[in-house]
Parts: sequence; structure tokens; C-alpha cells
Amino acid sequence: MVGSLVTELLLREGWVDAYSLYYFGWNKTQEADGDGWVRYVDDQYFNARITYTDEDEQKAIESIQCYPSGFSQQDMEEMIAFEKERENELFFRKFKVETGKKEGF
Repeated sequence: MVGSLVTELLLREGWVDAYSLYYFGWNKTQEADGDGWVRYVDDQYFNARITYTDEDEQKAIESIQCYPSGFSQQDMEEMIAFEKERENELFFRKFKVETGKKEGF
């Protein structure tokens, strides 16, 4: 919901060129090891790859445990174990707006 609101705000105010907006996504390799609840994006659409350290990962894990998210303790432990097995990288695709008008799709 937050992502949609930010996107709409940038479009409404004409700020698309002033602020870079990136959408997070998993690639197919990351999803292949998952339990199916995360969707993936084809690698060709990612135009940013961010790596992070094990220390960064540990800080993130500690921070999400501070927020009650509706997951059981067992579910949370399983998700954390799964994330620790993944490579320390995230993928993003930049939001782009095509200009001009077309007649139909």
C-alpha cells in the first residue's frame, strides 16, 4: 500500500524525474528456494543489485522482531532461518514512465 501511495504521489505532483523510485523484487533463483509465498521477477527487469553484509542482515533480523507482525514465533523463526540461507543481495527495478499518447493498447 505504501509503495502504491508513493508512486501515485510522484505521478500526481510531476516528481517522477526529480526522485528515483525503485521497486523491490525477488529473482527466480531466490524464489526457487522459497516456500512459494513470494513472487519473483524475471532478471531482465532488474536494473539495480544491492549487496549487504552479514552484520547488516543481523541488524535487520533484530529490527523485524521488534514489530508484532501477526506471525507466530515459529513462523518468524522459519522465515529468519530461510533468509539467513539466501545470498546477501537484493534486487530492484526502477520505475519508468513512458510519455506520449497511444491509440489503444
